[in-house]
Amino acid sequence: MTSSNSQDPMVHSAKKPIQLDGYIAKGPRETTTVVSKTPSQDNLSQSHYNSLQSLEKNTSNRKMIRNLDVLKYIISTMAGKDKLAKIIKYIIDLIRLRLLSTHSSSNHVGLLLKPLVIATNILRSTITLSSANWVSQQLSIFRYALRFGGTPFRIIDMVKKVSNQHMKIGLDPYQWNRFLLDDSTIQDGVDIYYGIFDELDMLYKLQIFSNENSLYPTVIKHETIAWEIDIILNLNKVYKSLHENHKKQVELNVKLQTQALLTSTSHQKSSSLIQEFSLYEKTESIKSKLNVLQNDAKLIKLDIARLSMDLLANSSDLFHWDRYLPRGSYAAISLISGSFNIYKYWCVSRKHLENIQT
Repeated sequence: MTSSNSQDPMVHSAKKPIQLDGYIAKGPRETTTVVSKTPSQDNLSQSHYNSLQSLEKNTSNRKMIRNLDVLKYIISTMAGKDKLAKIIKYIIDLIRLRLLSTHSSSNHVGLLLKPLVIATNILRSTITLSSANWVSQQLSIFRYALRFGGTPFRIIDMVKKVSNQHMKIGLDPYQWNRFLLDDSTIQDGVDIYYGIFDELDMLYKLQIFSNENSLYPTVIKHETIAWEIDIILNLNKVYKSLHENHKKQVELNVKLQTQALLTSTSHQKSSSLIQEFSLYEKTESIKSKLNVLQNDAKLIKLDIARLSMDLLANSSDLFHWDRYLPRGSYAAISLISGSFNIYKYWCVSRKHLENIQT
């Protein structure tokens, strides 16, 4: 791409976050509250009552997860390293811009840089412009390296997928149209598209290919276009997930309200305690499922916020909006995106560590 930002390492750093599926368990730990035992409870299922008492005891004795434990877990994973590196890189980029503005004797400092004025004044004696540039470039290469090498395997998987589909449907144009327009097929194609140019960009950054090559701007341009498409596809996916999550929450809330209404209007004193306890268990199960959905909705909203920031940052580069924005806008928006991402990863990591203890 011919944008002036194409040569700035803070703009064309590692963009697409590393994605590792299935690294944690979702949803809060389900707990059950046990009511105080009374003489009338002797008629209840003793095994049910004892198991609930045991669960409550285990919950109360559960070791508290410290923030230090969560941080240690995050640092131990590749996804965690990638997310932390992104935040550190864009903090360094903003500091670098502050140092650059000082070196150029410019009195104009954008609003996005003002929170860093005090920090840079303190660190100016130890951090130079050249060292900040070097650290930023190394973090960018580190994030590229975490993703590097996956494209050949994605291509192989796509070839297998197309081959299997051909064996199933033959040359039926209608079925092929459905297959090619399927969300998963489009996502696989975009992943390959992005991966090719992302890994070529990595080779240029390692100076295996010369940056003076006329193909480098084309690589940067297609990398940016591919990431734009990927962000839009993922936004569409998470919005659908949020809609489905809301729908399930409504259904469970209706069930809870129905049970509460039936319980409050029941005048049959002859109902057995076992039947009442069965209703209690069912209510608690619904509440537990509702808590899981609410926790998932929180994570989905964090994804929406992160992807929205990514879209804004990448669009400013793709459509050259950066010329109308304050200096450091790309780094600041990307830092906000990284903050949403690391907060989500922090939440699911804490939940994962809590589930390990159960």
